[in-house]
Amino acid sequence: MVDTERLAEIKEEIKQLLEEAHDQIRNGEDYLAVRRAESYWYSHIRVSLDKEHGCLGGSMWTMQDTIDEIEESNCGEDDECPGCGCQPGDGITDDCEHPDGCGWAKRTHCDGDVEGGRTRWAQ
Repeated sequence: MVDTERLAEIKEEIKQLLEEAHDQIRNGEDYLAVRRAESYWYSHIRVSLDKEHGCLGGSMWTMQDTIDEIEESNCGEDDECPGCGCQPGDGITDDCEHPDGCGWAKRTHCDGDVEGGRTRWAQ
């Protein structure tokens, strides 16, 4: 199993080191070097980490998105949804309301068959 806590720590370490490098460049005398760094490598790295940045644009898939996806898929086959108590193989359910970020979200554990708002779990 992937250690998502460690991945989150690594992401934060990268952010700290990136800011340290950015501070070093900004302390220099070369205005154009600062602007080029901010326009290219600094912003590219920063937007690739997560969506909490001050740059225009963003990344289609960030490191945080990867961490979130892995956390959602870490749900074991024998676990139950903390929101509604569903388990894989329960069949069609009428009242499943999974909390945001729950590993039991349709895109992770459902076979994609949705009938009238009801979800059929993958068997």
